[in-house]
Amino acid sequence: MAQGTRIICMTSPAVLVIASGDGDFIPLVDVAHEAGWTVEMAAFKSAFSPMGAMAMKVDRIRALDDALDRIGDTTTEDLDQGGGRLKRGASPTP
Repeated sequence: MAQGTRIICMTSPAVLVIASGDGDFIPLVDVAHEAGWTVEMAAFKSAFSPMGAMAMKVDRIRALDDALDRIGDTTTEDLDQGGGRLKRGASPTP
């Protein structure tokens, strides 16, 4: 996590995508927010609670459950149109 913190502090704000629902990343989320970054969490719906600490801290949740079928898909359709995007504190749809 120290390397992630260093990159956040030395780079212009952008989007940080954390591919985990693990609350151990909350300190990194806090550092990123303080530096003006947008933070997204990409995780399977079973790996996090929509009202859990990590889900409430990030700016966006990207549920990976429906994304596996789309890996390697060469169409230009955005995953967000497939229901993979949730706003902070929103419940994932089955």
